[in-house]
Amino acid sequence: MGNPSVPDLDIDPAEFESTYNDHVVVTKTDRDDAGNVRTAWPSSMIASRFTAGWGNFVDDALRALQQLARGPARIGTAGDLSADAQATLNWDATNGRVRLRNAANSAFRDLQIGNLFFSGGPRIITRNGSPEGSEVAGAGSVCLDYSTDDGRVWKKTTSAGNTGWAELGAGTVVEHFGYDGNSSSADQWVPFGPHVIETASSNAPRAYHIWRAPQAGNVSRITIVSEGNPGASVMRFYEPDGTTVVQASDAGVTTSVPGTSGATELFETVYTFSTPAAFAAGDMVCLEHDVTTAAGEVVGWIELGS
Repeated sequence: MGNPSVPDLDIDPAEFESTYNDHVVVTKTDRDDAGNVRTAWPSSMIASRFTAGWGNFVDDALRALQQLARGPARIGTAGDLSADAQATLNWDATNGRVRLRNAANSAFRDLQIGNLFFSGGPRIITRNGSPEGSEVAGAGSVCLDYSTDDGRVWKKTTSAGNTGWAELGAGTVVEHFGYDGNSSSADQWVPFGPHVIETASSNAPRAYHIWRAPQAGNVSRITIVSEGNPGASVMRFYEPDGTTVVQASDAGVTTSVPGTSGATELFETVYTFSTPAAFAAGDMVCLEHDVTTAAGEVVGWIELGS
């Protein structure tokens, strides 16, 4: 393509143009051995030089750009390529990553990108905190929040502006538990391990009484199904030491569960929280069931909403 002796594009513009003018051929309508465009003998020498020069510029401009694309891609580190010493992006085959090399070729850094822009309009953003009210993006954009250990993710649900970000979560997580509270009408520590025989609250909670929140969120309600009616009862979250209350539920609402013959067989009690029991991912607490009558065998579940 074109004349291979012509310098690449990164020379002085005037020298580049002058070099091409020296290689304009105006005698034929094909290409010479060097690949230069030829034109028919024109009535106007000016028109001929323009036609041939234009062809050469297109061919060799593409060739020069192609040569540049094969090497490292130069990027500016100060926002102004013309005044910047520049750096290069290099592929690190050993570690399988793109790295940033400084102009002196004396230091490397992993490439870090805070924002990715796509042709359709959406963005992928990293941010320390919620993007709501701060990040302008189109619908379908995603924000990765690294401000907490659980790594929250947000999606943009509106087409413009910086509002309309909705946090993505795992929905409602249900945590099951069960125990035998038939021997006492006193408070019971709820086990989350393989043990089902419980002790009264006068004893300190044990390791198998500890519940670890799998995600950040609020406990919306706790439900139990029991052999006996627990009477007036509440559920309380404690710190793992069993002495500091984190949050207590409202009084449980108990209904009987009739069998096929119509006789009461079991009892279902629902505990809600007028003040949410809020947890961060990984928080560890223990749960106390405060009953007024023996509930017997109990199976239950916690609902933790994101």
